[in-house]
Formats: sequence, C-alpha cells, structure tokens
Amino acid sequence: MFALLRFHPFKDSKFTVRVFYSRLLPVGNTTAIANYNLQDVTTNIVRVNYDWTISPTLLNHVGFGFSRFRNPNFSLSYNQGWEQPNGGKLGLTGTQYDLFPTIQFSTQGYTRFGDDIASDNYFNTFTVLDNLTWIRGKHTIKMGAETQAHRDNYRNFGTGGGSFFFSALETGLPGVANAGNAFASFLLGAVDNGYSYFRSSLPGGRYKYYGAYIDDTFKVSTRLTLDFGVRWDYFLAARFEDGLQYNWDPKTGNVIVPQSALASVSPLYPKTITVAAGQVVPNPSKANFAPRLAAAYRLAELPLVEPCLAPGPQRLQPSRPGVHRPCRQQESRGHPRLSAARR
Repeated sequence: MFALLRFHPFKDSKFTVRVFYSRLLPVGNTTAIANYNLQDVTTNIVRVNYDWTISPTLLNHVGFGFSRFRNPNFSLSYNQGWEQPNGGKLGLTGTQYDLFPTIQFSTQGYTRFGDDIASDNYFNTFTVLDNLTWIRGKHTIKMGAETQAHRDNYRNFGTGGGSFFFSALETGLPGVANAGNAFASFLLGAVDNGYSYFRSSLPGGRYKYYGAYIDDTFKVSTRLTLDFGVRWDYFLAARFEDGLQYNWDPKTGNVIVPQSALASVSPLYPKTITVAAGQVVPNPSKANFAPRLAAAYRLAELPLVEPCLAPGPQRLQPSRPGVHRPCRQQESRGHPRLSAARR
C-alpha cells in the first residue's frame, strides 16, 4: 500500500508526505506439533519532505524518515500452554519458554515432531537530512548533512521449549545388528540426549550515523564540466541496550566487559580466563573524509532539433549547421507551405 500527499503551505514551498506499507502474509495451516512455522513480515516507511525555493538560485530540501521492518517467525505451538506455566499440558518443567518440544529421531529417518523456531525481530531507523543547492554563475554548489539512528531489536525464544533426540540404541540388543527402533524408544520415553536454550536477556543493538558533504559542479565551457567535493562520515559503534557486551584485549588476553556487567558473568565461566572491567566499545575515527572528483567532456556538438509548430504536414529546414529552427506557415497559390523562419 502506498499513499502520497502534497500541499503548498506557502507560495515558494512544498510539503510531501509518502507512506508505504507492505505485508507478507503466511500461507497454509497445520498443527502445533507439526514441523511448521508461520512468518508474518511487515514493512512500514514514512517520509516527509519540505522543499523551499528561497530564491531562483537558492533551494533547500529537508527530509524526515522512519522505517520499521518486522519479521515475526513462530511455531504454532508458541504460548499455547504446552510447557508454561509450571510444566503446562505436558508437565515438562525446567524450560524457559512456552513451546512444544522438538522431538527428533537420530535413526530410521522419521520426521521430527514440533518446531523450535520462535522469534520476533524488528528494526527501526530514524533519518533527518538537509540539502542546500546554490547556483552562482557557472557553479552549482550543493551541501548537506544527514543523521540516522538505528534501533535493532532481537527477540529470540527459539529452542526454549527443549529438543529431545531418540535413537535405536535404547531399544536395541547389545551385539545384535540393526536391533532397536528410534520410534520405539520414543514410545518408551527413553531419551538418548537433549538440550534447551536459556537466555538471560533479549538484546537490542543501538547505533548512530552522521554525515556531511559539499560539492561544486563547475561548467567550465559548453563541453567541459568539472565536479569536485568532499564527504565526511562518522559511524558510531553499536551498543547493546542491556549493556551485556564484551571484547578481547590482545595485549593482556583478558575478556573485557563493562563495569556494570561484571556481576552478570556466569559463575560457570572458566576461571582460567580473566574477565576485567574496561571499555568495550571502541572510539570510531572522526577523520573519515573522502574527496570526490569527476569530469565530463562532450566530444562533439549534437544537433539541436526544435519542432515546427505550424499546423498540417511539417518538415524541418536547417538555418545553420547543427541547429534546426522552427518553421512558419506561408501561403503559396492558396496552399500552405513550410519554410525556415527568419530571425
């Protein structure tokens, strides 16, 4: 879906609002224990522009933008009471999220039960920019600046209901080839191995960008045009919303975490690795300047064709090499004819 709105609040200015929305709907239906998940993707974009003609040679453009991309992808069993609260319908305790467990068979090639996908990731971007165009003689000078703020949110609950593997080993006879059956082990509840994911937080990345530029298009002659300028970019390092980040110090071999995150380090972390408080996010360079240089040269003059505006059959007659002038209608023996107009 797309919507466009334009209006002129003042004589020499214009507001433009664009709204875009799209949705990718899931197709199909299935049961919660089947190997299936639904993905419902949406995109929202809003752009607001303000153009102001300050003078015939001075133009200003201001833009505001917002975009949101959301990608929820869930098993049908999510939040259906299979494991939560207190074991849910299955009576299975010790897991973190409410999902039907994934049942997989290591032998005999049986199709698994359940789906371990459960996530709701969405990404927001805010943009503000300003561009100024100034025409002065043979020069067209453009300058502007832009800033962006990104908010990336990761909400992953996958495999939070546990995954259990069944094999023929639990129902097989020792020393007998091809004995046992993975599905028989499942019916007896004889698990070969299993695991479940636990998350202490759901991270969200935050980072910003700043940029500015100035450019001059210089029309040296009718054939030669030069374009030169410089651009500056400043990318800030990403930060997690919860502050649970780490880095590695190559000089000491220590793992570096923020001071506020020291208490969140797991007691099971190897004691042979030193965890120390320090600066995790590096300081980005502020000297990221990039020059721009281009040239355009026209090898030959192209003929300029100007249409004849006379009614009826028309033809063009050159008045000088390379340029065709408009025709005018003349009377000759009662019939109109066309000839090159005098100037």
